[in-house]
Amino acid sequence: MNNESPEPQQTPANGKPELSNEIFDIANQPHEVEPETSDTPPSSGWTGKRIVALVAALVVVALIAIGIFNVWNNSANTTAEEPTVSRSATPGIDGIIAKNVPANQLRLGDCVRGFTGPLDKATVVTCTTDHNAQLIGLPKLENQPEEYPGSENVSASGLDACKAITLNVASLGTADWRYEYSRPSKDSWADGDREIVCFLKSEGSTTKTSLLPLNSSAAASVTGAASSSSAKKSGTSSSKASSSKASSSAKD
Repeated sequence: MNNESPEPQQTPANGKPELSNEIFDIANQPHEVEPETSDTPPSSGWTGKRIVALVAALVVVALIAIGIFNVWNNSANTTAEEPTVSRSATPGIDGIIAKNVPANQLRLGDCVRGFTGPLDKATVVTCTTDHNAQLIGLPKLENQPEEYPGSENVSASGLDACKAITLNVASLGTADWRYEYSRPSKDSWADGDREIVCFLKSEGSTTKTSLLPLNSSAAASVTGAASSSSAKKSGTSSSKASSSKASSSAKD
């Protein structure tokens, strides 16, 4: 049986033992890098510049919203212009000249069937046809202050202006007549409106004659044809929206 003994460890010439390479490998491994710490708290993302930008954006959105509302509000308050209603130059047996005529297209001397108010649409007929009202005048208020004097004062002046219109007394008969008229509103007064649109309305009955004298410039409406003066006056009236007027009425 052979006995093997380990080989004796050789001692280097300098007398110091050799170190294992494994120790060098461990020593040469890099150290683990720890994350740096800071005393400054993490940013929430709402920096000063971002806050200013947000406020500016909100202001812009608010201004746009206000602008849209103003445009909508102005358009809602603007009265749409009514298309011109055509009139028949040769009315039929029913005497109808035009139906659904806007108040601002009525002419001086127009006789109206089924009259309901000075600002309402009307059916214009020949004055030899049954009717219960007639547009008897378009006087303008004179010597008035530039500032709106109030609805009561304008109403009183308007009634006086309507009563001053000369009528065909014989045509009034025994019917109960009422003055109804439209007058300038505060807004239209500021635009220079001083016109009163005067109607004479029969209460509970109709007539088949004009309430104006036969020599009146409006007498042509009896045959359904407007005279040149009433046509010109109609053009002046149609330039104003009827909604800018206020309605009044009074007993004769």
